[in-house]
Amino acid sequence: MMLSIILAAFCLRIIITGVGPLLPEITANLGLTGRSSGLLTTLPLLAFAVVSPLAGKIGRRQGEGKTILIGLCLILLGTVLRSTLGVPGLFLGTAIVGIGTALGNVLLPAVVKAEYPTRVGQVTAYYTVAMVAAAAIGLALNVPLSGTGLGWNGALLVWGIAVVITGLIWRKNASLRLSTSNPTETEGREKPIWKSGLAWCVTLYFGINSMIFYAVIGWLPTILQSAGMQSGTAGIVTSLYQVVSLAPSLLVPTLAGKCRDQRGWLMLGSVLNIIGIITLMSSTAAAAQVTATIILGLANGCAFSMGLALMGFRARDAVEAARLSGFAQSVGYALAATGPMVVGWLHDLTPNWNIGLGYILFASVVALLAGQKAGRDETV
Repeated sequence: MMLSIILAAFCLRIIITGVGPLLPEITANLGLTGRSSGLLTTLPLLAFAVVSPLAGKIGRRQGEGKTILIGLCLILLGTVLRSTLGVPGLFLGTAIVGIGTALGNVLLPAVVKAEYPTRVGQVTAYYTVAMVAAAAIGLALNVPLSGTGLGWNGALLVWGIAVVITGLIWRKNASLRLSTSNPTETEGREKPIWKSGLAWCVTLYFGINSMIFYAVIGWLPTILQSAGMQSGTAGIVTSLYQVVSLAPSLLVPTLAGKCRDQRGWLMLGSVLNIIGIITLMSSTAAAAQVTATIILGLANGCAFSMGLALMGFRARDAVEAARLSGFAQSVGYALAATGPMVVGWLHDLTPNWNIGLGYILFASVVALLAGQKAGRDETV
């Protein structure tokens, strides 16, 4: 089961994040407008927001193991469509990839809670590292793959092989069902998750830190270049943001899982975000910009992994983990989708990036406060 979870997590990221580095080539090849290119990167987040609240119910009715397998099949279908059918296939396939990914995003934390109830933090750390590694591999390899003659189509399609392998391995888990009770009866007895203050704090912590991630990864290269850094150097420095997040992604949830109260670990991610943003705002010197990037990468490793781990920590059982995960990821990714857009809009209003960065700084403070409730030894 452990291998299946790690491979599934890898596939939930490699297909989504692989588009970013190839976007200039895709735009030029298909004649997309700037608005269309923006929609292409936003579609998966919109799919996450729409499908996530439904994923838990689908999992209970169809079986969580079968639903994750369906998600992998949808990811494979979307990968093929977006690489072979021109502009319509590109957008339809990307939406289908987003739907399949949302099913896996929501249900993996519940599977971890069910299969490893005493090791939630440790196993969450493993699959978070798989996600971060997948994002880094997609960023690093897709442009070179395209340059070998495969083109952007082939560079995206080649990762479908990983999805096929994962689907074949996951087949043995297709019968996995986290609850043996009647789904209709269970749903009738449930307190609405949105009425839980704790669920909202978990959601805010996860959502705000996801928003910060997408805003930073989307705008950091441009911010660095506006400070005088060469474009190639800015790309290398931005890659540090992903690389340095690997260690805290592995260590922090593992250590936090040994504690009943995780408030200190949640505070760590938010404090690092605050320090990183202030450093980025305070100086345009190359050394300061690189230092800020490293601090923000460490913050992302702490905060994103803990946001996922909270969905297991704050749930009584696997079914509750699926409900909390669906709610947190639905609202959280809807919030995340606004991050790059708001930061870009604020930059348009001013001659520098400090207003947009100030917005991220304010959001980090809100996440810090939410984490002080979300980290307490309670369940929804």
